[in-house]
Amino acid sequence: MKDLVHRRGGSENWYVRVQIPLESQAVLGKKEIWRSLRTTDLKQARKFAHAKIAEIQREIEIALKSAPRTATRADLEDAVRRFYLGEVESDQHERSYDIGFVRERLARDPQAYRKHVEELRISLAGMDFEVVAPDAEHVLDMENLRLSKDSPLYMEFLHLLMRARVEAAKRWAEHDQAIFGEEPGDRFFRVPPKPLPEEAPVIPPFLAGCIRRIHAAIFSFMAGVMPPMPMFGRSLL
Repeated sequence: MKDLVHRRGGSENWYVRVQIPLESQAVLGKKEIWRSLRTTDLKQARKFAHAKIAEIQREIEIALKSAPRTATRADLEDAVRRFYLGEVESDQHERSYDIGFVRERLARDPQAYRKHVEELRISLAGMDFEVVAPDAEHVLDMENLRLSKDSPLYMEFLHLLMRARVEAAKRWAEHDQAIFGEEPGDRFFRVPPKPLPEEAPVIPPFLAGCIRRIHAAIFSFMAGVMPPMPMFGRSLL
């Protein structure tokens, strides 16, 4: 028992110290955890030590479960497919909940979404991924994934997101022509994403769209009112 309790400089209290496994140190950002037993009495400290260590170990377990995990190529592919579906469904929600706005937009420029598709294609062909940089951060956050921007896999991720944007915009343009349910021209998006792990939060697809409208959509959904909808990936708020 003696090695379970320790003194730290500047304090008369006894402490326990729990070493974090080497493979988990990078995720948690520390090598060990010290916790005060709030007593200067050695007998009392030894009495409390086991319970305090068990408490710390539970905290470590919870932190590791909730910490972002390093993304694999398969993770990113499924995440981008979910992003694509969310963008398509968000447009359908717009047409259900804000008919007046849709009519106004079509009256201003009925070819707007078709033009947007061509703009996105030009950006994709030129490997210009600036438009999806905010989407990348949002998708990684929503999927609880970690991916270094210096990784070659990150560029693949941006490329897939750009393809998702192109395909989603094509669906929007088709919706303007009263064409629904068309298969994506990009075969990548014909494959459904794998289900999220059971412990992951279930996010309605229309809330998993563009980062610029996510918080407003959540609060609108909770309040039981119409969520804000996308216009070229930007919030209408």
